[in-house]
Amino acid sequence: MIPFGRKKKQVLLDTSRNDYEFVEETKKNPSRGFYQVYPFDLSCDIDEKYLDTTMQTDDTICLIEVCLKAYREEQISQEGCNHLHRILTYFRNKNKDLIVRFTYDLDGHAAESEPTSIDKIQLHMRQTLNIIEQYQDIIILMQGLYVGNWGEMHSSRYATDNALKVLYETYRMSEAGHIYLAVRTPGMIQILLKENPRIQKRMKQDEELYQEHLRHLDKIGLFDDALLYSEDDCGTFHKDQLSKEIQYIQKNVIKVPVGGEVLKGDAELSQVKMLNHLETLHINYLNRQYDRNLLDRWKEIKYGDTTFYDYVEKHLGYAIHLDEITYDPKEYELNIRVINLGFGAMIETAECRVLIEQEWTEMNMETGEIEHGLHMEQQAHYRIRHASVQSGSTQNWTLKLNPLKKGKYRISIKMVRFKDQRPIYFTNLKPEEMFRLPMEQP
Repeated sequence: MIPFGRKKKQVLLDTSRNDYEFVEETKKNPSRGFYQVYPFDLSCDIDEKYLDTTMQTDDTICLIEVCLKAYREEQISQEGCNHLHRILTYFRNKNKDLIVRFTYDLDGHAAESEPTSIDKIQLHMRQTLNIIEQYQDIIILMQGLYVGNWGEMHSSRYATDNALKVLYETYRMSEAGHIYLAVRTPGMIQILLKENPRIQKRMKQDEELYQEHLRHLDKIGLFDDALLYSEDDCGTFHKDQLSKEIQYIQKNVIKVPVGGEVLKGDAELSQVKMLNHLETLHINYLNRQYDRNLLDRWKEIKYGDTTFYDYVEKHLGYAIHLDEITYDPKEYELNIRVINLGFGAMIETAECRVLIEQEWTEMNMETGEIEHGLHMEQQAHYRIRHASVQSGSTQNWTLKLNPLKKGKYRISIKMVRFKDQRPIYFTNLKPEEMFRLPMEQP
């Protein structure tokens, strides 16, 4: 019995002693994980049957590389635009999140494949980004500014500071300029960010464009396609400013996905050093196809009660551990305490949803039997802002309920990505373990 005037907080769920176990469902969480690369020549129609046979069905992320070489000296034809629509529609129908990279080269020979004028690249950017904007619901990141070997922003006449500024402005001023962008080096990030005040002035001429893009101007991510190869990740970081640039990414590039490819170097790195690098850079996504030599080695290395590969996979991006749920019957408040065990932040807006049902008991007058059941009492929601749950952070989500009558209740909890209601799984609990937890209102 609870004494009059006192209503103690109730612990509805305590998983703080779970030793941070991971359930398999977390691999299905959107906007993070291993991905596979799907290259396309925009002058050719897609082969959906072939894609169906090569698709990694468990991946939530896919990276598509779209080659524009066939149009290097002309505008993209209507047929080419139709092909881009078909590519994006295919992945939308597969419920995949996309990283999109446009390039003029899929063979490492950008200098021979790119247009002879930057004006042509700008034209192609405007054409393709106008289409990209129509699929913003599935695109989490645009990678690169169309130039360089494999679109990686190196080995190109257009990889100079001035050329990249021109291409960056073209990107930001496009309809799709609010979609997060990632570039190849920390130096590029800092150069492009300095352009934002000037671009912002131009945007003010179009109030609708300005309001849509403004909050994204300071968010540029990093794609590192030589992770772990060498101390400077094969030129991703400037050797003379190595510590400074890594620290810059660690402290400032925390609201946009960071990822790329791991590459086996000459030196054999310890597990501790590899994990430290992935954690420091807040790695959200990795190519599952490259470098196979290193990834296959990870699958052989034992790490705790799993493999090193499996450990990395579970920690890519966000990994939300549900620590405790308590209820304050005096204030009618639920408090949900979580810890992000992943390498990176939860980069998209999410929502925690609670369903409250009240237990009832009554006698069936016809049969004389006591019957039990539940009826829906109310729902509560807690909005989780994008990037608010940072790596290693502990958060308390407080949900204010409407006053409840005295009685016994059951609560069910789930977390979803806000924009499409896709489930986000806690690391330590399966969905059925979050269903109809007992709660009481004294």
